[in-house]
Amino acid sequence: MSALKFRSIYSASIDSAESQCDFSNAPQSQSTSRRVVETVPETAAENSDGTKIDSFDDQKEHKANEHVKDYGGDPIKLPESTHSLFFTASPGSLPFVFALGIAALSIGCLALAFINALDGGTALNPFNVPENISSSTRGAQYISIFVVLLMEEEIPTGLAQMRLITYGALRSVCPKASYNKFLACNIFRVLMGYLFLVNVLLVLVQAEDVLTIFYDVLALQFVQQLDDIGFR
Repeated sequence: MSALKFRSIYSASIDSAESQCDFSNAPQSQSTSRRVVETVPETAAENSDGTKIDSFDDQKEHKANEHVKDYGGDPIKLPESTHSLFFTASPGSLPFVFALGIAALSIGCLALAFINALDGGTALNPFNVPENISSSTRGAQYISIFVVLLMEEEIPTGLAQMRLITYGALRSVCPKASYNKFLACNIFRVLMGYLFLVNVLLVLVQAEDVLTIFYDVLALQFVQQLDDIGFR
């Protein structure tokens, strides 16, 4: 009963976060210009000649809006990942805390795998590379390199988002999202991808048989995809 209650609360929180941002369907019209930031009119003071005096908040908002234009480009789609909750959900909310927990779990697992791979190394053999492995194992190592590069998605996804999604495009899909958090989230995603590749490299050079390569690579891939699994 408690598990069902937590699942219902979590699902409601995820639905609330998705209602603020469009993770699947972007605006349909590409030709119609969309206002990125909506301003709320406020009553301003006036000079003796009748001209309005802008308050400090108005001047600050006007300066910020100089970098915000009507976005009329191609629709964008945010990835269905807990990483997206970092810049779309409110800090301290259940989706944000859940995303933070998933990120900590992924980092912890990859860090432990890295420490374990370096454990027991010597000065002459710091990476514990075995000697006289079979030709089939050597072939599996080279094949696994190409398989891993095809499977790895965090690095290309993070770089593509930072390259293609501008400030105006992000605000057109999710007006409450922070672009600085968006950049930080994608940098974190790229670093996660490199940590995954380092662990895979150590697994490949330390493998002594073919099945060990496949099992270890699949295990690391599962850890890397925890953000996608957790979002669903």
